[in-house]
Amino acid sequence: RYKNLEKQAAMVINVLTGAKLQFDEKNSEVIDVCKAIEDMRTEERELGRTEATLSAVKNLIIKQGLTVKQSMDILDIPHSKYDYYAEKLHEYV
Repeated sequence: RYKNLEKQAAMVINVLTGAKLQFDEKNSEVIDVCKAIEDMRTEERELGRTEATLSAVKNLIIKQGLTVKQSMDILDIPHSKYDYYAEKLHEYV
């Protein structure tokens, strides 16, 4: 019964709660609430992983006196993500 939600109702929920339900504004009149909630949960998990990684890098820098690169190497962060985490680290600190 509550799996689908009208687009206007989803827009109101987004404004009032900051829920960030995602939907295609041009093509859909109904939102799959289950999918929207799963997408939000996935985003939050990724954010949590990023924050944990940033915290670990920061701790290695502060407590072990390592450089950002050395810290990322120890944590096995892929080289392709170095710039991403270096930028986020400046925002995080």
